[in-house]
Amino acid sequence: MRIPQSSFVRVLVGLALDMIEKDPSLLLNRSVPVGTSSE
Repeated sequence: MRIPQSSFVRVLVGLALDMIEKDPSLLLNRSVPVGTSSE
């Protein structure tokens, strides 16, 4: 099953936006440098 790259990216972006709408803190966590995360 081959999915055109552009539509695959569009689906990923849609999912990301949907997640960010539900939980805006994801965006804040993402922008913090990896070295400073407490994980």
